[in-house]
Amino acid sequence: MHVFDNSTAIIAWAADCVLMAALLLPITFGRRERPFIAWWTAGLLIKGAGLAGIVLTGVINISGTGALSFGLLFLANILIATAILSLCNLRARIGTAFSILAWALAMALLAGKLPGANLIAFASGNIVLCAVVAVVFLRNSRSFGNHLLRLAIAAIFAVECVSQAVAIVRIVTAPPQATISSTTITFFIISSFLLFTAKVFLSVAFAMNRFQSELKRLASTDPLTGTLNRRGIDAATARFFGKDALPGRIAYFALDLDHFKQINDAFGHRAGDLALQHFTDIVRNCLRSQDILGRTGGEEFTILARVRHDSDAFEIAERIRIAVSSKPLELEERSVPLSLSIGLAVGDSAETTLDDLVTKADKALYTAKTTGRNRSVQLPDHKAHSLSVVEATG
Repeated sequence: MHVFDNSTAIIAWAADCVLMAALLLPITFGRRERPFIAWWTAGLLIKGAGLAGIVLTGVINISGTGALSFGLLFLANILIATAILSLCNLRARIGTAFSILAWALAMALLAGKLPGANLIAFASGNIVLCAVVAVVFLRNSRSFGNHLLRLAIAAIFAVECVSQAVAIVRIVTAPPQATISSTTITFFIISSFLLFTAKVFLSVAFAMNRFQSELKRLASTDPLTGTLNRRGIDAATARFFGKDALPGRIAYFALDLDHFKQINDAFGHRAGDLALQHFTDIVRNCLRSQDILGRTGGEEFTILARVRHDSDAFEIAERIRIAVSSKPLELEERSVPLSLSIGLAVGDSAETTLDDLVTKADKALYTAKTTGRNRSVQLPDHKAHSLSVVEATG
């Protein structure tokens, strides 16, 4: 047996884990939709317990208390790795299973044969776990969130693999029947603590990055339809106009769902909400990924798109109008037909402004609504010299 000379550092580390877990506990119960916080909290509490167990028992050979302490530490590492993966919307269940298997096999094979059997078993399982997590991050480094943060997290897990391997080599190459040197234990504690601290800081950085992105998305998104709100529309359309904008024709569409108040009055506001969601789903399917769709209020929506010719804009409007008319809202009690009035305006990105297009499109929409609804109207501008109107044919 060998009593840790570094017990003070381990006690401080254990206290640090418990304090961080205590800080996360209120958030854990208040944010159940964010499982990575619960994983982190559980991992910190279990890690604190494992570290405390090592100090209290002072045992690193295979024994009941020693095996339990290192088992808790390994479980904590699994939970913390799961938390980091969950934070980044990733999973590595197979890797977790293999790491547990590696730890169990190492424990079984080394029992009673080496003075550092617990430490070797812990490091062996941890190497597999860290390797899997690092690979998962590298393979998905561009799929979500900050690319550099993901690479940094992958690097931390890769470095941990190396440090654990170094610890195993130092133990295995020690003279037979010798206790683990204080230098080896110190190296293991310091490297593990530094890497643990790096994981905490990078997780906090990634969480802040994620929450900022989410807040920005919520601030610019209509909660009912998932389309942009007025703030989001203003931000998204800024790049379409001005000296720095790409040259070309810009089409602005003002959309109004016909007789929406009647749907609310006849079937209730829940049906009205479903109608708006159904409507936006149809419109999205008619647009390209680079086109902008937003809700300006009530049943009123707007679209901004780049077009090669003015006639292309009118074709887009008609494609949307016909699609909406041909796909009624299906409620339990009946099928509710929908129709749409569209006003559109087209201008050159370098010569016109968003306000100019909005004004023209609103006038065109008013014309569409006062001349029978369920139609698309494009008023003339300097490149379109006649009124274009297509009435419903269904």
